Amino acid sequence: MNHKRYDKQDRFASIEKHLLNTFFSGLYVSSADLMKIAADIGIPMQMSSREFQIKELLNKSYDSGKADATINLLTELIDERVQEYHRLGLDYPATKEQLNMLIQKANRIKTSLQEGGESLYG
Repeated sequence: MNHKRYDKQDRFASIEKHLLNTFFSGLYVSSADLMKIAADIGIPMQMSSREFQIKELLNKSYDSGKADATINLLTELIDERVQEYHRLGLDYPATKEQLNMLIQKANRIKTSLQEGGESLYG
């Protein structure tokens, strides 16, 4: 059983790395964001470190057959952040170039989630 759990965690390592690191994803996913996603799909989680929460969310959603819902909510979160970056770019034109880089990174992680959802969970 432990070996199977380890395999799942390995499977999620890339997505965890990208979602937890602003450099890779272009956005910050907070503990509150992760708790809300878990609550929205009916997965009980405890407040903890973001690293533990993302592992717990991905594993529990996999185990309970709610992987698609998790991916959908994560992509919605990314879309919300991208829209906020667009608004900030309009309000603060001098930041537009930096925000565009964050938007590109966020869109890449979103595409990766959408395209890789089956391979991540399947």
